[in-house]
Amino acid sequence: MAQSLLSQLAKGGKTMYVLLLLSVAALAFALERLFHLRRGVIVPHGLAREADILWLDGALDELSDLSEASDSTLGRIIGALCDHRAQSFAVASNLAEEIAGRELKRHLLRAYPLAVVGTLAPLLGLLGTVFGMIASFEMVAVAGSLGDARLLADGISMALVTTAAGLIIAVPALALYHFFRNRLEFLGVELEEQVNALLRSWFLDDHEEPANLTEPLMERERPDRES
Repeated sequence: MAQSLLSQLAKGGKTMYVLLLLSVAALAFALERLFHLRRGVIVPHGLAREADILWLDGALDELSDLSEASDSTLGRIIGALCDHRAQSFAVASNLAEEIAGRELKRHLLRAYPLAVVGTLAPLLGLLGTVFGMIASFEMVAVAGSLGDARLLADGISMALVTTAAGLIIAVPALALYHFFRNRLEFLGVELEEQVNALLRSWFLDDHEEPANLTEPLMERERPDRES
């Protein structure tokens, strides 16, 4: 079975080598996103509430250490807010928005190659099929009246292998791209909600109790969309 599949793929010609490289690239980018696009990298559980408690206790040095140790988008926002604690709500809000927007955009750009693979793979497969069909018709033309119709059928079937391979690569690549994009949007919304709660607690509200930052915040407001 495996040998039969490999022999079929080998009939696709040079286009199959390009498709193979695309499949390897798609796998590499997908594994990179699976490892780096995690909740702990963007909005870790419990970090906002712990930071709010330290802020209200006046333990700013511990808060700064906590933000550095977190190594996450939320941690870097907390560190920036701690460093600019004398600023107004508007300035702090713009600072947090700038950090979050820059980091979320970077995460999205790292998933974009999957969309490129999903677009190029079927086009390259179709191109390989066209070249294969041209070669098949040339074989029939050379054979002339003595040609066998099976030559054309065999040639077309071999040419269609590249189209099938392109689609096999493109479908999971596009599916993974939209999965990572949807996950990033979900984590981005949760990050926004927790940061806004911290901003209101630290720069607007004058109270002694910690802000309502039980994690995960979004689970109280709508069904969890995470896988």
